[in-house]
Amino acid sequence: MSFTAFIIAWVGVNLFFGALSALAASRWGRDPFAWLFLGSAVGPFAFLVLVFVHQDDLRRARPGLAGPGSRAAVAAGPHVLVAVDGSTPSERAVQYVVERFGPRLGEVSVVGVLAIERAEGQMAEEGSPRRRDLEEEIQRHLGSACELLRAGALACKPIIRFGDPATEILKLVGEDGYDLVVMGRRGRGRAAKALLGSVSEKVVREASCPVTVVS
Repeated sequence: MSFTAFIIAWVGVNLFFGALSALAASRWGRDPFAWLFLGSAVGPFAFLVLVFVHQDDLRRARPGLAGPGSRAAVAAGPHVLVAVDGSTPSERAVQYVVERFGPRLGEVSVVGVLAIERAEGQMAEEGSPRRRDLEEEIQRHLGSACELLRAGALACKPIIRFGDPATEILKLVGEDGYDLVVMGRRGRGRAAKALLGSVSEKVVREASCPVTVVS
């Protein structure tokens, strides 16, 4: 193999492991850009280091994890609520919690709120096809969020609410005394925003605790 061919092959391998490291880092709550750069520079060695670090984090965090719905084993730290709706900004909100707090947080509450369409002023009845579809959609959103949290060594407490998203999130904050709400910002045009407002803006204005909005 010529020197030129060797260099091309080496660069290709490094780029592959750079992309692989960035993807894994993103899923494990770490900075994907840093690992992309490191993987592109040293290739498979960066990926092996990332796997080792992640396994070490899981090993050290495992004894303190609380089961879903349990608060007894939660490590000292803020009582955090993450609101998700299946959008990209809400996924970033979950990743923010993983990156900001890490395993020391212990457990994170994740709420999915989906407004039920009204027909002649009546909400969809229990057991109706519309209600089942909405429940399945919420479960998908919560499942994706909990998967990201558990990959970052955090326990997940899923919560389902039906109704106006901002109203339900504010009710939940008041009921359970959260220290922090984290949520994504859904994009809207200026005209629509002026008329309708946004869920995140209402929660920021009215919540009794700090609110972090992730774009």
